Amino acid sequence: MKAKHILLALILTINSLASVFAATITDSTLWNMSDVAANNSVMNNIEYNGLTFKATTEKPIAFDGTKLNLKGAGSTDYRCVKLSVTGKCTISVSSQSTGNEERTLLLVDDKKSEVATGVTAKATQSSGTFNYNGQASDLYIYSQSKGIYIYSLSVTYPDVVYGDVDKDNFITEKDAAMILKHVNGFSELTDELQLLSANPTGGSIDLSDAVWVLNNKFSDNSTIIDPTIDTSDGIEVSTYKDITDNLKSNTNIYIMGDIKCDDHIKLSGLSNVSIVGVPNESGELPTLDFTDMKGTGKDITQTGSSDDDAGISLRSGSKNNTIKNLIIENAHDNGIQIKGSGVVNNTIENCIVRYNNDSGIQISGGAYNNTVKNVLSYRNCDVYTRAGNADGFAVKLGAGPTSSTDYDTTKNTFINCFAWDNGDDGWDSYDYDNSAGKNPNRTWKNEYINCMCWQNGTPRLHTGYTDYVNGAPLDESLPLIKRLKYLSADDVNTYNTFKEKYDSGTLGSRNMSASEYYALLDSMGVRD
Repeated sequence: MKAKHILLALILTINSLASVFAATITDSTLWNMSDVAANNSVMNNIEYNGLTFKATTEKPIAFDGTKLNLKGAGSTDYRCVKLSVTGKCTISVSSQSTGNEERTLLLVDDKKSEVATGVTAKATQSSGTFNYNGQASDLYIYSQSKGIYIYSLSVTYPDVVYGDVDKDNFITEKDAAMILKHVNGFSELTDELQLLSANPTGGSIDLSDAVWVLNNKFSDNSTIIDPTIDTSDGIEVSTYKDITDNLKSNTNIYIMGDIKCDDHIKLSGLSNVSIVGVPNESGELPTLDFTDMKGTGKDITQTGSSDDDAGISLRSGSKNNTIKNLIIENAHDNGIQIKGSGVVNNTIENCIVRYNNDSGIQISGGAYNNTVKNVLSYRNCDVYTRAGNADGFAVKLGAGPTSSTDYDTTKNTFINCFAWDNGDDGWDSYDYDNSAGKNPNRTWKNEYINCMCWQNGTPRLHTGYTDYVNGAPLDESLPLIKRLKYLSADDVNTYNTFKEKYDSGTLGSRNMSASEYYALLDSMGVRD
C-alpha cells in the first residue's frame, strides 16, 4: 500500500499503528537468487531489489549463480534474508537442505517472534509458503539449525486494497470514518471484502486500522499523494532564525527539514501567515523541536510553565493563520497555544504534537472558529504537576465566543483528531463563564468529527512502567523520563544502567506491579 509515503509520519514507541520502511515491498514480487552475482563468501550486508541479505565475517553466506547458501543457523543479525512488508501476505520459498535431512526455515519479526509456521527444506528442491497475517513489519527468514539453499523467494499480497473500505479506488477520511462507525457500533461492515479492507493492521478491526487509513491516504490504486509542495509563493527556511526573521502577516513560510528552535514561535497579532512543513522524499514531516527553547527561563521540572513557554502561540488577535504538516515536540508548555477573544479562523492541519510539557494543543480565552484537522496528540505530560494538566486537546478556560450574540454561530472544530497516552485528558473542555445562561462547567459549542481518544490519564505510562511490562524499549522522550535522567545527572552510569536493564528486560519481571517498578527506580536513584 505504498506505506513509505506518509503525510502524517506517525512515529510511536508503543503498539505501532503504521510503520515506515526505507525499502518496503509494496507490490507482489518474485526474486530469483540466480540473478544475484556469484560470491563464495559474502561477509557483509548486501541489498537486492528490496531484500537485504545479512552476513558477518564470522557468519558468511554465499551465492553460486544459481542459489543462496545460508551455510548454517541464522538470526535477525546474520545468515538471513530481511524483507519489509506492508501487511498480510503470502511468502513463498523454493529451498533445499544442504544435507540429507530435512531442515526448517523460520519467519520472525524484529522481536524474534515466529510470525508464521516454518517452511520445511527437504533433501531435494521443493517449495513452501509462510502465511503472514500481521501488520507492516520487518521480517527475517533464516535456518533454524543447519545450512539451507534458497533458489527463489516471492511475496504475494491479497487482491484487497487495504483502507479502501467503500471500494471507490480512493483511500480517504471517509474510509476511516466507516471503520470508526463499525468499531463503535453505529453501523456494521458485513461485506467480506470490506472487512478485509478495513483491517490493514491485522487482528481484530479496531482504532489502529482507522489511524492506518488516515496515515496512508492515496488518490487511487496506483497513484499516491505527492509529498512535493510548491514553495514558489513563499520563503523556504531551515533555521529558527529564518522563521522569526520572516514572521509577519501575509507570509507563507515553508519549513525545509527538522529545526531546533531556540525559543517559541509567536504569531501574536499576525494574520494570514502559513507555516507549512515540506515532507521529505519519504513523505515524513519535518520536526520543530523546542527542547532548547528559552521561554521564561525557568526550570520546568521544578516550577510551573507559562504561556511564553508554548512552542507555537497564536494570541492577541491572531487570525486566518495556518500551521500545517509539522511535528511539534518538546515545548516547555503547550505544543500549540491558541488564546484570546480575537484569535479566530486559524487552522492546524496534518500535525503531530507530542512530548510537550503541557497539552498538545490548547484553545482558550475566547478563541473561536478555529479548526484542528488530522492532528495526532500523544505522550504530552507536564512534569511539575506530575501530569495534572497535560491534555491531548484542551479546549477550556473560556474557549469559544465571548459575546452572547455569537454563541449559536461560532465554534471550534476538530476533524479526524486522535489523542492518547497524555498525562491528563484526551480532550478537556471544562470551565466557561455563565454569561447568557450557558452551562459554566463546559466549553460551549465544540464540534468533533471522527475524533477519538484513549488511554489518557495514565501516570504508569509516563514513568515508563506501561512500556516496560509490554516489552517496549525505554521512551526517553517522555517528559518524566527526562526528569529521571536529570535527577541522576551526578552519576551518569546510574541512568545508563537503568536504560540498559530496561531495554534488555532485566530490570525486573515484565509482570511486576507498578509499585514494584517504582521501588526499583527508587533503589537505583533515578526517581525522586
